[in-house]
Amino acid sequence: TVIKIEWAKSRARAARYHEEVNIVREEMRRTIRFFTWKEKDWYQSATAKQTLGGIEEDYNEGLQAYAKRQGAICLGLRRKFEHMWSGVDGQISGAMAEIRDPALFYVRRKQEEVKVSVPTISDDVEMSSPS
Repeated sequence: TVIKIEWAKSRARAARYHEEVNIVREEMRRTIRFFTWKEKDWYQSATAKQTLGGIEEDYNEGLQAYAKRQGAICLGLRRKFEHMWSGVDGQISGAMAEIRDPALFYVRRKQEEVKVSVPTISDDVEMSSPS
């Protein structure tokens, strides 16, 4: 019965991890959507005419410059997140494949061990000055 209990705990833990991965992926998607929307909103504000009467032209130019700056900030943040998260879906797919087929995990682990144990040129060569 101890094995059954451990199996049930492991299964529940795996289900929580799977749910967490889905939640994080959705949060990432929504973050990108938000910055895309906010960027467009700021740029539309920058090009819109101010409807308030009596606004001086200099003040209006300042509002437009501010809106363009905010739009550029949102664009920069969106691009940064897209770049940072560009490989996440591939990593998740790889991890899910390893869960379905544990042999893939051991193959990857073996490849990582080989990469670590390969000596670099600087380890093998002693530098000496010419005589």
